[in-house]
Amino acid sequence: MGNDSFIAEGMAPPQRILFPPEKICMGWQQRQRAGAGLHNLHNTCFLNSVLQCLTYTPPLANYLLSREHSLSCRQLGFCMMCRMEAHVNMVLRSSASAIEPWAVLSVLKRIGEHFQLGMQEDAHEFLRYTVDAMQRACLSGSSDLDISSQSTTVVHQIFGGFLRSRVTCLSCKAVSDSYETFLDVPLDIKAASSVSAALEDFVKPEQLDGENCFKCSKCDKMVAASKRFTIHRAPKVLTVCLKRFDHFTGGKISKVVEYPMYLDLRPYTSQTAGEPLLYSLYAVLVHSGGSCHTGHYFCYTKASNGLWYEMDDSSVVPCDFNTVLRQQAYLLFYVRRSDLKMGERTSSSPAPSHARSFLSQWAAGSKQDMAVGMEDSPEHGSSSAPASTSQLTWAGAREASAGRPCLIWPGRLSVTSAVPRRQPDFLLHRQPFDRALHSVREDDNDEEHGFDWCEKKAGSTGSRAELQDGAGGACCEAEGGEEGEDPAAIRRLPPEVREQWSELLEAVEERVEVKKLLRNKVQRLLERRQCLRQATALRLLLFLVLLQILVLIVVLLKRDILNWVLPPKLAAAFGSRPARSQFF
Repeated sequence: MGNDSFIAEGMAPPQRILFPPEKICMGWQQRQRAGAGLHNLHNTCFLNSVLQCLTYTPPLANYLLSREHSLSCRQLGFCMMCRMEAHVNMVLRSSASAIEPWAVLSVLKRIGEHFQLGMQEDAHEFLRYTVDAMQRACLSGSSDLDISSQSTTVVHQIFGGFLRSRVTCLSCKAVSDSYETFLDVPLDIKAASSVSAALEDFVKPEQLDGENCFKCSKCDKMVAASKRFTIHRAPKVLTVCLKRFDHFTGGKISKVVEYPMYLDLRPYTSQTAGEPLLYSLYAVLVHSGGSCHTGHYFCYTKASNGLWYEMDDSSVVPCDFNTVLRQQAYLLFYVRRSDLKMGERTSSSPAPSHARSFLSQWAAGSKQDMAVGMEDSPEHGSSSAPASTSQLTWAGAREASAGRPCLIWPGRLSVTSAVPRRQPDFLLHRQPFDRALHSVREDDNDEEHGFDWCEKKAGSTGSRAELQDGAGGACCEAEGGEEGEDPAAIRRLPPEVREQWSELLEAVEERVEVKKLLRNKVQRLLERRQCLRQATALRLLLFLVLLQILVLIVVLLKRDILNWVLPPKLAAAFGSRPARSQFF
């Protein structure tokens, strides 16, 4: 790739490339469930939530999991990259449900001198200091580098970008450009109700007049001018900070600010003409509370398995797509998705004739959902979604996502269909864009998670519903063992659908194994409880027997005991009583 990926119009190319851009992998290199939670070690929720968002940043996690940095690190003493590498590996590879983040917490003062253990800090401030410390670690040993070369570290290539400040003289129309790096985009939300509106305000031209007049080099005098910021070089990972806090008064803006799952950054760049710059949401950091000095931080992250999790300190629980988009967000994390296309057209084969086959119905709907060729697919909007040739545009994605309005792509869904899609006899709940198999469905008698549909069907009706993953493909049998899809039909499906189906099978198998382990554990606990009850009853019986024996001994030896305890005269008085008084 050379220097081309670092060159933007009007900017000088870097003199030295510190990390090859082709080695940055934007997608997860391995898929697994969410890692461990983080214990709250007295007011460390701000640190826990930020670390979890960084841990599930795909390009950063891929680099840290490879341990490439520690193998080549030559720093003596504190190195933030080494600390983050140790932390990420511990979280994602630990078998414990939660760990203590001492790898980072122990160097809190090294990250920022004003940070104090036990004090509640601002999560955005800690994020900035942490990323800056990582950037300094990458620049260690490299001195006298120009700004363009400093932006070639692995940290800046992931989180960093360039802003262009263009000042236009209103008299002679002369243009003056300057560039500055950024690691996040702070957005003013006082007058905005959505991220798109806040971004429009961010790039809106500002008038410079009166005391703020601009010294035009061409006019050689102070003149009125307009100033406009635009994103000149977009980052691979976009961090958006919604400015909710007034640090002077301590107040908080608690208004609802809508944010999309997919964001097109192209309208806010210096070059608005061109291919869309699409970003996918992967983490949301939330602050609950009335001011910046009180409250609690937690976050929602998307793990490498494509599922969303709520991470609240040591608690890590699955959540659905709609819950993520309804939060009072403070920080938003988007990752660039070059594989997403807008308005892409795909064609699919006619729907299979096996109406009861779950696979055929699921795949028929998935062909429309996978039209954009991505792993996160829009959910069908109704039961009559098309199963034949369809055109799905990002402009219509908002109608396809459970009726929730999208903030970026105005328009309507354009589809053509000849064959309606039928729902399977046993429902598998899917959530918009994510196929979140962990979503909860409510039945008449109980509430179960989405993975339990197969077992519930088999247990309630006596029919057999099983998933099989064979060498030739997969099949699904239901309603008394009726044969499912032919393996040849599986091979005709798009690769993305087959991959999703394989992930579904693995998830179901994993869920079944977990349930078996839990049942065995509960059974062992019940058996142990029964043994404890029996042991307690035996001890009580033994105690009563010993007490009775002791009473008999006391009665039989009453005279000797009285002679030993009481004075002789008093003992003789007691001993002169009738013999029947010696017994109870």
